[in-house]
Amino acid sequence: MNKRIDYYQARSALLAAILTCVFAASIATGIGMSGRVFSEDSSAYATQPLATQKQSGSLTEKTDVEQDKSQKTDKDTKAEKTGTDDPSTKKDTSSSSSSDQSSTDNSAPSSSTGGGSGSAADGSTAAASGETAQPATSPPPPPPAPATITVSVYIDSSAAASYGWPACMASTSVTLAPGSSVYDALCATGVGVGGSNNYVSSINGLAEFSCGPSSGWIYYVNGSSPGYGCGSYTLYGGESISWSYTLEGWR
Repeated sequence: MNKRIDYYQARSALLAAILTCVFAASIATGIGMSGRVFSEDSSAYATQPLATQKQSGSLTEKTDVEQDKSQKTDKDTKAEKTGTDDPSTKKDTSSSSSSDQSSTDNSAPSSSTGGGSGSAADGSTAAASGETAQPATSPPPPPPAPATITVSVYIDSSAAASYGWPACMASTSVTLAPGSSVYDALCATGVGVGGSNNYVSSINGLAEFSCGPSSGWIYYVNGSSPGYGCGSYTLYGGESISWSYTLEGWR
């Protein structure tokens, strides 16, 4: 009976020892597996390229810098709002604006003084070059129109002298209004004129055809025959008019 009890006790002790060994082995196995996993992760990170490691590090640093910037921006925005609402800040701004205005006003006379010195320099340069500055002059006004004009008139009837007519019927100067015609000058001599202002048929009774079928009067201005009616020729003063009786017609 005692032997049987000892047998069971020994068997129980063996089973307990076996269970203890199994438990210890399982714990050791779990620790080994976790260490292996950690070592594999470390070795994988160590085997990554250096550029990848740097990139991951720079990304982390960049994120930190951006966070710092955003924090600073928020602080600056709050400070600006506070400064805008602060009455002392407004007062400083208005005082600085008034000081800028006063400095601008004070600088205006100096600029005008500078302009005067520039003009003086130009004048001294002109004096040094020996040139006399000529004042700007406007063109002279046109001379006034004369109140009267004077022309000379000569009436030549020498071609009819053989028929008993005088050789000269008039030789004089007459004064007329501006714009008068050759016909007006002839009438101003005081001789008798027959016909019209465009065609003179007789002077002092010596008429066309009186000395032949081609006889008649022709007028000249400054030695030339205009070729049209004497009433259409305008005088301006100083002209020499000659009336000539011809026996051969106009030529």
